[in-house]
Amino acid sequence: QKITKQKSLAQLNVIKDFIQKAVRFTPQTRQKTFHVTSQVDLSLPSTALKDDLLTENLAQVLLEQGKLKRAIAIYNKLMLKYPEKKTYFATLIAELKRQI
Repeated sequence: QKITKQKSLAQLNVIKDFIQKAVRFTPQTRQKTFHVTSQVDLSLPSTALKDDLLTENLAQVLLEQGKLKRAIAIYNKLMLKYPEKKTYFATLIAELKRQI
């Protein structure tokens, strides 16, 4: 226990000496540097429209959101996917193009 007390006294003396010296620290100033790095947008694959997921309902939702050009693109792809509905999609596309 003597060693512990001696260590405690030594530590206490170091602290007292430090307080008596009234040491002032000056904060370091950091220069604000902004590094422009080219980062890959990892969200692109998840937000890209895949042809197998394109439906009339998705086009309708895009229309309600006011995204006419995306809806037209979907209708164009649907015309290729469902040739039997080609005239129906062509009519929708023509109406949407008038609204643009």
